[in-house]
Amino acid sequence: MTHLLGRQDCVDSLRKDVTDLQGTILDVMSRAGLARFPSWKFPDKVSCDLDLVTLLEHYDFVEGDEEFSQHSHIALLELVVDRLLLLLQSFTRYTDVLLAEAKGSSQSRVIGPSMSIGLVVKRYWNSLLKVGNLYQHTLREVGRKSADNEASKLQMKAAEQESLRDKANSSTASLIRAKDQTSTPVPDSCARDSRTVGCQTLESSLVPCDACARSQASLKEISNTIINICQSQNLPSSLCRFREAVQGTLGEKPLSSTDMAYWASEQSKDLARINKHFGDLLNLVSPLKESLAASEKQQVELKQSVESFKGILHKEKGEHQIRIQEFQSRMEEISMKNEWAVKKLEGEREELRKGKRDQGDRLGIFCLSFNYYYYYYYLFI
Repeated sequence: MTHLLGRQDCVDSLRKDVTDLQGTILDVMSRAGLARFPSWKFPDKVSCDLDLVTLLEHYDFVEGDEEFSQHSHIALLELVVDRLLLLLQSFTRYTDVLLAEAKGSSQSRVIGPSMSIGLVVKRYWNSLLKVGNLYQHTLREVGRKSADNEASKLQMKAAEQESLRDKANSSTASLIRAKDQTSTPVPDSCARDSRTVGCQTLESSLVPCDACARSQASLKEISNTIINICQSQNLPSSLCRFREAVQGTLGEKPLSSTDMAYWASEQSKDLARINKHFGDLLNLVSPLKESLAASEKQQVELKQSVESFKGILHKEKGEHQIRIQEFQSRMEEISMKNEWAVKKLEGEREELRKGKRDQGDRLGIFCLSFNYYYYYYYLFI
């Protein structure tokens, strides 16, 4: 069987078994009340208070994680055993309620002792034997009562026949007394009219009052709202499973006090789950609000800084324009000075060229004179 451990079909089948068992347990508890015993899988918790929605969400088949799937398989098997044990305890509770109603006593709802599986089965079988004995005793009582009823009917028939004979013998006397009574006035103490007064009978006492019907209808509307909130927030709902378990009896007859108590218990679980969820949301939203307020404050400061920077930039831009104008005027002055210097340098260059030309002519004449002088010097020597 080890090759089946952790398979998806096995895990899905066990999850469905746990869900079906829980639905039957809720149906039994709606009639017999809560069977408060320690859980077989979680001994530190009460079996009927286990949040199976959360457990089934946790223990599931995970693709690619064989070790966790095998662990889920084993945990679901233990949950099946735990639910079967709670179902037997609920059956025992139901039989105890029937026996207590027959004896006219009440059952306590304190947490029972922790018991082994064998002891739970033995106790359930003993309670079934007691119910069987009570059924047989009831049959004997019914038979005896039917025999007594037959005898009483015969006695009543005999008494009726005797009363008819007495009436026939006294008919003449009654007619005479009737004539005498018509001639005599009716005393004032006697009531001339008659009226009927309503009284509550056994049948009318079993009819539910209008207040109970209205309160249960209001509870149903509130529960539907709570379930819708859980579904909209992706939260598991214990009340949804209980509503599915008693869905067939909601429209036919009002719920019993036990059903109402268990309904209120499941509703309290959902409200606690919603309260915790919204508390977590508030814990997440509060820092975001603080961060948003800080961001808005920082945004205001940045806007003020931007406005101040705009003023500074506008001022600097004006100063920069003034500097550009000053620089352009200076450049124009420098350009004019450069043009005047260039013209002056060109004039000086022309003068230098003229002077150079004159000096060249003078140097040529000098060289020519020197050459003639040197020639005549060697000639005469």
